[in-house]
Amino acid sequence: MQSNQLRGPLHFQSVHSSQIDFELVSSIFEGARRAPGSVKLNYFRGYVGGREDYRLAERFLEQNLSPKTISSTITRLFCAPSPIFGERPGLVVNGGLQWSGAAQHCLAAAAEALTEVSEDLFTIDLTLFIGSYGATPFGAHIDDSSHRTVLFNLGPNEKIIKIWNRPDVEHQFGMVRNVYDFDAISARASSFCLARGDCFVLPSTQFHVGINQNVSTAVAIVLDYPREGSLAAQELAFHRAELDKLGDSHPLARQNVHGLVEMARLRNISNCRLRYPISPHPTELAKLKRSSFLRLVSPFRHQVYRFNKSELIFSRGRHYLCTSPISAALNRLGDMASIRTDQFIQIADQGGCDVEEALRVIDFLLSTSGLTFHD
Repeated sequence: MQSNQLRGPLHFQSVHSSQIDFELVSSIFEGARRAPGSVKLNYFRGYVGGREDYRLAERFLEQNLSPKTISSTITRLFCAPSPIFGERPGLVVNGGLQWSGAAQHCLAAAAEALTEVSEDLFTIDLTLFIGSYGATPFGAHIDDSSHRTVLFNLGPNEKIIKIWNRPDVEHQFGMVRNVYDFDAISARASSFCLARGDCFVLPSTQFHVGINQNVSTAVAIVLDYPREGSLAAQELAFHRAELDKLGDSHPLARQNVHGLVEMARLRNISNCRLRYPISPHPTELAKLKRSSFLRLVSPFRHQVYRFNKSELIFSRGRHYLCTSPISAALNRLGDMASIRTDQFIQIADQGGCDVEEALRVIDFLLSTSGLTFHD
């Protein structure tokens, strides 16, 4: 299957996915609430009365968002008018994958299925649309041509999707990407009513808008098919700090576009095509014993990009530059899925990687949630 086959509009009724549900939504918000710093709020866009309200996200995260209560909490807070948020409240959350292990594993399985039938390199992400905001302030719009979006309406109320033929809109307004007052579009729109449990594939390159007159929650799975140029630029950005330290003589500093694209591909594969890695967490390396068993976290698999004397290790979308060869130990771990720590270190040592560096690699893999250990 090529990327151009996943095009809308396609409306599937009464899908009721057992994995994409309010429990998944709860895991995203609980993870975001625990995440340090305010940078996470850059991924949240709150709306009240048709205007952006940055405080709405903070106030929402203060509520009880447990799996048992989140559906009723959303209905209570985002009804129109809301007793707490005001007129036509809404919340759009991008990048939800980075705060939820449950969401990562759910979409990793979906991505794995897609890779079996698609030759294209893609990333997969998750966006939430919550509330009774009417239409979002950016109005009728077209998405990037590389995007494919699949919506799941969790309810409790319906969500309306309106779609206009792009040539008709451009004939009236010129080469625009947004028409904020979509009622002014003279061409007739095709309308689709998504009941609770329905699924819809959006036509990215046609003008469209989602409308919530009554409170509903929609989960959008967003696939992106990036171009090689953007992949190379993004990969280069990941290594800016390292390049400043390594200098121009290191092989990493001499990578051409082809090399950077290959790194991006390995990073993508290591995270099962998920756009965002899970937030890193402190490891318990001090508790690791030589007799402890190292075990990979399925379905994620580390990837290695080799230089002459060093190796770039990718795990769940993050990377570590190992100063000496360790791929033999990593290959054995990959083949067996589980290996004793002393065996891993011994194989690494035989390949020219000392104990301290091997432990740093183990610590890196643990921090990315790509590896666990047990006695």
